[in-house]
Amino acid sequence: KSTVNDALDDVFVCMACPTGTLEKVIWAFTWPLNAIRLLTIPPVDEKWSREHRILSSLSPAGILCFSLTFGYVSIPSTRILILLSAAAICLGAWLFANGDTGIVVPKHYPALTVVSFVACILWLGVITQEITAILETFMHYLQISRMRLGFTIMSWGNCLGDIATCTSLVMAGQASIALNGIVSSQFFNATVGLGSTLIIITATAHGHLVIFPGGWPAEIYMPLLACLLSVILAVMVLLMTSSVVDLRALKPWSVIALLAIYFTFLSWMWTQTEQEVQQQKG
Repeated sequence: KSTVNDALDDVFVCMACPTGTLEKVIWAFTWPLNAIRLLTIPPVDEKWSREHRILSSLSPAGILCFSLTFGYVSIPSTRILILLSAAAICLGAWLFANGDTGIVVPKHYPALTVVSFVACILWLGVITQEITAILETFMHYLQISRMRLGFTIMSWGNCLGDIATCTSLVMAGQASIALNGIVSSQFFNATVGLGSTLIIITATAHGHLVIFPGGWPAEIYMPLLACLLSVILAVMVLLMTSSVVDLRALKPWSVIALLAIYFTFLSWMWTQTEQEVQQQKG
């Protein structure tokens, strides 16, 4: 059994067998998943050892197998598959040969951090697809409105990763990084995420794309306006309760105000989607 700090200090703590009976059962159940994770995400904890060297050399082949299994890479022919496999094996051999077994990180360590980041994105993509499939099943089985599903469970699910990451950073004493991550991630989603999606859709439509022929429908622009108003109110609360240069001046009641803004938005959206619920049931 380990704590968050133990996991941050040693990425291999998940592979060690705990002492308690219940912990051993959980460890045995999660051990295969942890093994696959270490084989596909090279550990980058600013340390280097024999285990780091082995796992880093196995990561190219692991990422290739992971991408093939979950459909990130489509192979048109066996020849290309053989070439990709040979490239992954050669890259892994190069990483093993150029990685010392000492404690000093190798020169190619910064590149491993990029590879690890990309591998984490692939894992998050697989988890997101599974969560989306489960939510769609619940939507059809329980006859839940698509709009209600979007601004409740879907939005909560999209934020779970950010919440878990920021909570871990705060517990590790990195509150400033957590705050920057919360703000930057939403800005990245609204700009790069939406922009990339529109570029891909436009490219597949050969430059001629009309998303809403009759203009923005009410079920789209009204939630957007409500979200924009709620964000503005939340920013105003933060500015009134804290200093721009010193967030330690944050007042306790600001948390209550932020929650009140969100639940007001949630209640308004719930009433606005009542007609869609009746149409879906009909």
